[in-house]
Amino acid sequence: MTHLPFDDGQFDVVTAIETIEHIDDLRAGLAEIWRVLRPGGRLFITCPNRLYPLETHAVRIGNRSIAGSRLPFLPWIPRLHSRLSEARTFTPRSLRSVLRSAGFHPGATTWIMPPFDHNRVAAKVRPVTDLAERMPALRQFGVSIVMVATRPSRGSALPNR
Repeated sequence: MTHLPFDDGQFDVVTAIETIEHIDDLRAGLAEIWRVLRPGGRLFITCPNRLYPLETHAVRIGNRSIAGSRLPFLPWIPRLHSRLSEARTFTPRSLRSVLRSAGFHPGATTWIMPPFDHNRVAAKVRPVTDLAERMPALRQFGVSIVMVATRPSRGSALPNR
């Protein structure tokens, strides 16, 4: 993602669905998205939410890789999370900050809950998450943040890399 094979300003829309948390050089990746978006183009992005109580990626402890879900509330301890997790998490504020520093104008934000529809146990949890998704105070604990950002219109220079 840090060297996209496309011309400058080639796209009206770029989607980054659950990807930016995996980019080693986040600044370079966002600069590439900026480059391939036309002025006024939109970035639709989803990424892991730090307020979601379960880590959805693998965690490294020593030489072992284990399911992050085995360490509840790990995302709520940012220093420990950044040392153990194989992926970043974001808050809306930290995502907006990263996007602004890359030259984007962050816009609408919401959250999504995990689907919980693949087995009998998860199906019993789904009504609770469906209810939480409709309640503003609980929605912010969703598994992912969804945000729209705009590359400013013409006249804006490419941000410093």
